[in-house]
Amino acid sequence: EQLRHRKNNLIKYGITEVDYLQMFDKQRGVCLICKRPQTSKRLHIDHDHGSGRIRGLLCENCNRGLGMFREDVAVMLAAIDYIKKNA
Repeated sequence: EQLRHRKNNLIKYGITEVDYLQMFDKQRGVCLICKRPQTSKRLHIDHDHGSGRIRGLLCENCNRGLGMFREDVAVMLAAIDYIKKNA
């Protein structure tokens, strides 16, 4: 099941397993946002929802975080400001 899901994701984004592994190696196996290494799950393929362009590989938390903020830079900056003010 997990293998089928991974293959479907690669097809969805128009890349091969080799492409994924090259990105993974280029990033040294870490998430592009938090810089943490891959855990038991593979890094997620992050893409721009408008253009479909692949941006890189992210851990599950960072990938979900971008989605939860709807990739809205203004909202993300407001969240950063909120954390700074209330730390």
